[in-house]
Amino acid sequence: MDAIEIIKYLKELDFSIKADGEYLKLAPAAKVTEELIQRLKKHKPAIIAELKREERRGKVLKMLADNPSIQRAFVT
Repeated sequence: MDAIEIIKYLKELDFSIKADGEYLKLAPAAKVTEELIQRLKKHKPAIIAELKREERRGKVLKMLADNPSIQRAFVT
């Protein structure tokens, strides 16, 4: 599984997953298994990068929706 597939899989299982700096926040913690922890550790940098990409994309889409007259939006 790649990062996108892992994030999708977690959301299908009703987990919330967020990147907090170099950490992953996963809830509900009670549902986290050892197998899942190992999978997350293996792909952690890619998962964090994808979550940050998703967050930036959401910000850009919101900016464009809030201001339809602008043609470009950059988020850093």
